[in-house]
Amino acid sequence: KKKMDFANSLIISVDSASSDRLGVDIANRDVLNIDHHKSNTNYGSVNIVVPQYASASMVAFELFDELYPISKDSAQAFYTALVSDSQFFTTSSVDETAFAYASKLMDLGADNLKVTYNLKMRKSLASVRILQKALASLQLRIDAKVATMQITQEDIKACDALMPDMDPIVDYGRDIACVEISVLAIELENHTKVSLRSKNVDISTIAKNFGGGGHTNASGFEVEKRNAKDIIDKIIDTINKIGLING
Repeated sequence: KKKMDFANSLIISVDSASSDRLGVDIANRDVLNIDHHKSNTNYGSVNIVVPQYASASMVAFELFDELYPISKDSAQAFYTALVSDSQFFTTSSVDETAFAYASKLMDLGADNLKVTYNLKMRKSLASVRILQKALASLQLRIDAKVATMQITQEDIKACDALMPDMDPIVDYGRDIACVEISVLAIELENHTKVSLRSKNVDISTIAKNFGGGGHTNASGFEVEKRNAKDIIDKIIDTINKIGLING
């Protein structure tokens, strides 16, 4: 982990379930931990974690709304985070509270059309090209209830793709009618990043088996070696062993 400058500064962490994901050494530092992951390890000096909220931005807004006036630009940022984290209000944690927060943020000046345009209608060419590569690798496993895709380092270089171009791809597998769990393995330079999505299955248990974490329907983990196919095979074995699909 890298050392942080500003030795006497307060660290504010938002939407990070564990200190490992911060990428910096926070030992003996004052940390304000704002999150909504049920797997949060409470690594902060002060921990404000509300697992039932659809977005960490809701937790942050609730905290700062009591302390400071929320400007139009700030409301736009909070609203963008809520829409993005809840995948346009489609995750299992979305409830009346999420819509109440969305309404309040729009009252404060958040522009839904502008947020939708920027999140959905400004895709890079690289994102479309890498999607084509990923979909070409699509396989259905375990009676077509698990969709798997992989992106190799060669694919990434050929498409000049960045991580934001690849993050949404896992949803394409989940959205197939017969599929319960979608798996996307991305071979990066020194490790493999795995994203998991589901409709009604608690996939955080899979992520925990591989040292990761996340939500019931959206989780992930990273492994040091770079071999997407082998990792996907191990995930399928894990799903079978713990009986996620068949009870």
